[in-house]
Amino acid sequence: VKLGEYEGFFTPGAGNRLPALANAGNLLLVSKNKLFVVDAKSGASREIAGSWRLCANDGDTVFLADEKGKVHRAEHGLSNASFPGELTVVHDFAGDYKQLDTNELRRSDSFLISLRGQPGLPMRDSACALAALSAGSGMLLACQGHGLASVPQAGGGETKEILPNKRSSDGFAFPSALYAVGSTVFAQCPDGIRKMQTSGGAASLVVKASEMVFDDDSGSPEPYPKDFIGSDSKYLYFMVERDFYSGMALRRWPHGCKASARSSARSRDLGEAKEPELHPAPEGSMEMKVSSQKGVGFYIRAAVSFLEGMEARPAEGGKEAVEAKPAVKDLRISALGKAVDTAVVVAQRMASDNLATIERVQSAYPTMSSGKGCCQLVIDLKRK
Repeated sequence: VKLGEYEGFFTPGAGNRLPALANAGNLLLVSKNKLFVVDAKSGASREIAGSWRLCANDGDTVFLADEKGKVHRAEHGLSNASFPGELTVVHDFAGDYKQLDTNELRRSDSFLISLRGQPGLPMRDSACALAALSAGSGMLLACQGHGLASVPQAGGGETKEILPNKRSSDGFAFPSALYAVGSTVFAQCPDGIRKMQTSGGAASLVVKASEMVFDDDSGSPEPYPKDFIGSDSKYLYFMVERDFYSGMALRRWPHGCKASARSSARSRDLGEAKEPELHPAPEGSMEMKVSSQKGVGFYIRAAVSFLEGMEARPAEGGKEAVEAKPAVKDLRISALGKAVDTAVVVAQRMASDNLATIERVQSAYPTMSSGKGCCQLVIDLKRK
């Protein structure tokens, strides 16, 4: 699916975004005049006409909000070819859409002014009377301005105000993404991800935007947090924009919240995110650990010596004697963080020079001693 062909929702200073959700191997993308349902495995997609602004789901049940804040429940789930089927109005939040002038707000709002010079999450214009929409545990949650309210998914119930529409240090500030885990609600705000309980009370900042960017991230001019994109029973997920070579990073943060039984079961059914288990290296394999402290040339020479072997050399010219080393049959190249690019170049060079074949490539995201995660790449080569 070429998303550039479709008109997203534009926010000055933050670009375009298509609201989206995923369920049971399918993706739903919302553009200004169409819905797109994509099979994540095959890539097959279908278009559905309709003017929607926000989407949310609770398992197979999908909700769509229009510009005025009227929320509808779809008759069918994404896996059904007849999606959405008949649409039932669940609740009308009855608001008027007012375009978000982010440039003016950054000049005049004291909260946003205080964040100048710090990494921050973008404010997003939803093109809707609602700033954000979420669903879970039989409830619909919606942000209007800085406020948060809930209504029963079944419809017909009264609106419960959880947060007043007033920006404050103990509330939400310019929320633009909303996800619920059990009785806890998380929102994307300019200073990071905030959380609060659906029963009410004060909101707190749990993931600072500045902490989403790692010290070894590279960017031009600077790496920055992009968007809070989802949650499951264990983690919150967010994106970080880096430079062209490193690409965008998908990161997660353990929220420590207790999910509802329904949410936990659904996460298991969908294949809840787990720490990937790397396949062990072939028996007798040699491992070469790549770091960012040395250049690509050093590791290319080292890989060649492993795969071709080394002849014995006597001591001469002040250099120690070198013992003969036989060629290895299997070579594992492993790297963390910035060194991943080097590992890829070395493996590709061995393959292009016809010294080895790339047998397996694996990735993981282990937690370091600092408590932060780090991308890991493992490449297994077999000598030709």
